[in-house]
Amino acid sequence: MRITAKLLEAHDACESQVVLFRKTFPRGTKVTLAAIAKARKVGLSVEWIAELLPPPARKAYNEAIAPALVEAFKDTP
Repeated sequence: MRITAKLLEAHDACESQVVLFRKTFPRGTKVTLAAIAKARKVGLSVEWIAELLPPPARKAYNEAIAPALVEAFKDTP
């Protein structure tokens, strides 16, 4: 999957994130672990990208993060 500033805009990303994305990845980027690490390092929000995954990949992602979410919110009323 390739991410571009146009894709971010099409999914209503906030302007500051689009500007930062363009500065960090002027030609866009493929979704790789290195790209995700670079994006996080500069302050880009990356969690929303899971919403663009095809259904089988989104299901696998949700299953993978479920234990962390349970742990994070276990003391929340």
